Amino acid sequence: DGLEDARVLHSAGYRGGIEKLLANRPGPVRVAVVGGGQSAAEIFEDLASRFDNVEATLVIRGSALKPSDDSPFVNQIFNPSFTDTIFNHSQERRVALFDEFRNTNYSVVDTDLIETIFQRMYQQKVRGEERHRMLTNREVVHAEVAADGIELFLRDAPHDQMHSESFDVVVLATGYRRDYHLELLSGIQQYIEGANVDRHYRLPLTPGSEAGIFLQGCCEDSHGLSDTLLSVLAIRSQEVVESIFGDQQPPCSARSAHGSLQAQAEPRVALKLAR
Repeated sequence: DGLEDARVLHSAGYRGGIEKLLANRPGPVRVAVVGGGQSAAEIFEDLASRFDNVEATLVIRGSALKPSDDSPFVNQIFNPSFTDTIFNHSQERRVALFDEFRNTNYSVVDTDLIETIFQRMYQQKVRGEERHRMLTNREVVHAEVAADGIELFLRDAPHDQMHSESFDVVVLATGYRRDYHLELLSGIQQYIEGANVDRHYRLPLTPGSEAGIFLQGCCEDSHGLSDTLLSVLAIRSQEVVESIFGDQQPPCSARSAHGSLQAQAEPRVALKLAR
């Protein structure tokens, strides 16, 4: 499995990991960065500016790097009050809002960084060199690991063509899975009566359960794009604490599969899972 090869890094392990892979290598070292978001762009620029022995290639699905929308009106979706707005909508409407505002946080890059990368590519063009490059409209569909490198099989979507390129190192800036809490909770699954948390992030438990299980950073689908960021961290912590002790909130209610409310007993102990 290529993902288990030491020459394949996830962006989470880039710092520290890339230095070890590039140490004592005269170059040129071919490094592919897969992804079109902020992490991918930062890693590509770091490779280009910090390592003289690297030839970096940025592989993205889209036709260009796209800027993140951080304009004032759009940024209101990260206000704590917007959590209520999202939660009270139907699932269909939540999905529509997520799609509408996806460009605030996913597969987008800060404008300043886009301009920096553009200037680097432009200067290379003026000098007549192609040390670093960007492969657009490419999707990685397969990879093969060999002693002399990692071969990526790329689909050129607009032309419906396949081709392959070999790299010495591959960095995957392809995001994160947000379902690890399911593995953490697998040992007590028999006490959990559904996957949907209530407004205060609490999972519904079987009748008579005295513990409370609260999910943090796992509720983007129901609580909005701010759930995985720092925007609502303080307010969310307050809501969870108030819900644990019952000072401000009524007994826990959890949505059933049909959207109705089912009363649950107040917890005495809370387990909070955060990523």
